[in-house]
Amino acid sequence: MGGLLLRAQSLVERLRPVASSFQEATQRSKAESQRQLESGAEGGIASYVRQHAAMARNRDSSVRLLKRLRALMDAMLGGEMPSDDDSWSDSDDDGDGAEPASALPRRLRAIEQETALLEKRARRLPGAAHGDGVASAPSAESREALLQAETAALQAAVAQPPAASSAESMRTLIAVVELLRAVEGSFEFQAAMMRAHQRLDSTTEYSRDNFAYGSTPWQSWLRVHTDPGCEALTAAVKRCAADDSAQPEYTVFGSSLGWLCFYAALTFSVRAVGYEIVEPLVEHAERIRAQHCGIPFPPIQFHCADMLSAPLDRCGVLLLTSRCWDKPLAQALHAKLIRELPRESVVLDYCADLAAAGGGVDGFKVVGSAVVPVSWDDKQRMVVMQRDC
Repeated sequence: MGGLLLRAQSLVERLRPVASSFQEATQRSKAESQRQLESGAEGGIASYVRQHAAMARNRDSSVRLLKRLRALMDAMLGGEMPSDDDSWSDSDDDGDGAEPASALPRRLRAIEQETALLEKRARRLPGAAHGDGVASAPSAESREALLQAETAALQAAVAQPPAASSAESMRTLIAVVELLRAVEGSFEFQAAMMRAHQRLDSTTEYSRDNFAYGSTPWQSWLRVHTDPGCEALTAAVKRCAADDSAQPEYTVFGSSLGWLCFYAALTFSVRAVGYEIVEPLVEHAERIRAQHCGIPFPPIQFHCADMLSAPLDRCGVLLLTSRCWDKPLAQALHAKLIRELPRESVVLDYCADLAAAGGGVDGFKVVGSAVVPVSWDDKQRMVVMQRDC
């Protein structure tokens, strides 16, 4: 069952940007139809109306698939199996009288097929080619190859550690990564995550979509921090590693199981601080930190708290794991950063939303980017930004 949960969670990560892409395309086509109507261009209005209808159908299909996925994931955790009704395609109900548990893989395969079709359509949308919208989801084979590459890269780093690290730090990071991979693949972890998502969905203002899980292999994270096109990030990390009382911190909003904090502390010898609202994630991160990352390693702190309440006065690098955050949360975060982020700080973002509208938004400028493989996308663009006001 744990494998099914992982597949379902991966599909959620793939579908959310697809749904967002079709939502934006629907809004654009509606606005263009209205402009054509107001201008009296009767000959062209029909094509825009048809385009708007097609975008709306694809958007609705994406949203319907997400709802079906959540129902299946609830069933995997012991809830009732969703019935074959109008929310399921005809192909889901083959009349074979299957028991609820045995129907789960069949229904999940149907959603995977429909997801692949919607992804194909979304990649044909204008603007999808630059890699900021629809994820190019890795296959099981490519994900396995990515993890094998991570193991090889970490083992090589033991023999030749990064400048600010040591062989001991790299061996510790290998042990930490092995534990984290074991945690994320367990059914108990997936079940605890789903229950935490349900609880947060009902007790906070955040929807479950904001809590999608993913991970970044160490070598991908390292590539961004050492890429020639990300000099501002490299310089900011060096300031975080300075041995003085004013040492800034490497802060992660949405720190998950602690991956990125462990990477930063053990690779670059910086103080790392993570904020995560999903309690099981913080519990596992703190347990592993206590077991493996005491003295002599740099301090690592994990806080089970809303990032919107986190202090930023000592932040030197702020890593946002924003790929799954919805628009209201992104807007609230942007307002917080304008108010509180130190001017010299550097922001590293998984999503280009803050870097939209011609390369920047009010208060920030883009100073670098790199494209790397992650668990949900073979070509994830990461954007480096600084304050410009």
